[in-house]
Amino acid sequence: MGRKINIFNDRQTMNTGEYEVFHYKDARPGGIMLHNHDFYEIYLLLGGEVEYQIENITYPLSRGDMLLVSPMELHRPITRREGAVYERIVLWVDRRHLRILKQIHGLDFEHCLDPGRARHSNLMHLGRENLSLLLGLMNLMLREEEDKQYGSELMRSSFLLQVLILVVRLSQGQPRLSESLTSDSLVDQVFDYINRNITQDLSLDRLSGLMYMNSGTLSRRFKKQLGTSIPEYVRHKRLTMARNMLLEGERPTAVALKCGYADYSSFFRAFKARYRSSPREFVKTLDRSADVVHVS
Repeated sequence: MGRKINIFNDRQTMNTGEYEVFHYKDARPGGIMLHNHDFYEIYLLLGGEVEYQIENITYPLSRGDMLLVSPMELHRPITRREGAVYERIVLWVDRRHLRILKQIHGLDFEHCLDPGRARHSNLMHLGRENLSLLLGLMNLMLREEEDKQYGSELMRSSFLLQVLILVVRLSQGQPRLSESLTSDSLVDQVFDYINRNITQDLSLDRLSGLMYMNSGTLSRRFKKQLGTSIPEYVRHKRLTMARNMLLEGERPTAVALKCGYADYSSFFRAFKARYRSSPREFVKTLDRSADVVHVS
């Protein structure tokens, strides 16, 4: 009897505190909005005509391509042919679980899986042998989850460890790829400036002045490449950074200043509008829902 395929839904949150794995095969018309998670995502494409946007880069994908997405990175799939079969395996791993694995095994998976810190590309092209190895391990994880036999959880955990080790090995030595279909060098400059100066004045007027460009033109070019407006991108980045600081135990008043807000009341309003709770309420509940950027 064949293993069942998961039915896709728009859930972008984890139901467990450690890891989850899914195998999807469906016809997706697109429409998944830019979002990020509190966890790491390992994405393996098995079929379909798909591009994948991660921050300011859109990657063309083919079967056997693997993507690593870290918690801070905005991302979304873009399916190019409506009704075409889109097949992929997606593995979510909570960063706190990675820290536990580091304590147990002495392996810093969190650092190695983060493209920004480990300085490798989000995208890796897997050869036939490595694809077979990774796909085999992920299928074993899925089978153990479905069968739920004696020791299944321990078996799944052992397969997860093998997946993580293999993925890190594959990522080591990978160059940064620039295979973007929609790269605009000026937008890339603005993107880099925003991320280097997230606590500074990032108003549209200031950015357009720095780029010697009309604000309307800059806005259109930025939204065309990233799928969201400059103010919404800045707002999202600041709030994501603030949320991570709160999760790490920093005080809300200190977080407001570190994330570029002029005063606590401005931070309070922005945070509550996004997460439907005040910063202090969030600290109490440790809400772990995903952020979704609505393109406006």
